[in-house]
Amino acid sequence: MIALIVVAVLLGGGGTTGVLYMLGLLGTGDKPGRQVAVVALGAPVLVDFFEAMVDLKVGGCRSPYLRYAMTIEVPSGSDAAAVGDAQARIVDTIQQNLRSKERQELVGVEGADRMRNEAREIVNRLIAPARINGVLFKKFVLQ
Repeated sequence: MIALIVVAVLLGGGGTTGVLYMLGLLGTGDKPGRQVAVVALGAPVLVDFFEAMVDLKVGGCRSPYLRYAMTIEVPSGSDAAAVGDAQARIVDTIQQNLRSKERQELVGVEGADRMRNEAREIVNRLIAPARINGVLFKKFVLQ
């Protein structure tokens, strides 16, 4: 009886291994005739914006302001053209957004990250259906 169980387990395991190998799910070697397609998407394009300064909403500070310079990362050249065409609107909308902020909202890494995400959403809304990958701040100085 035990010998019969051992033979059944060995045959079942061998059959499973054979089926997996034939389906290509087992084994590391490449099968002849199989080709791998490589798609080159290209490097992202960086669009620089000029340095700007904006007065922030007066809260606990006297006349706080932010000086910043940003770069927008876009996935392709056609999206870069859309960003370039809308650059004046992008700057204006981001400046309007910043004027409604108090200095305390932009302090530290969390504040810069929050502003980066808001800027990305603004740009994506203004250049839709094109999309950007992200916003990079080259300068972010609160005073």
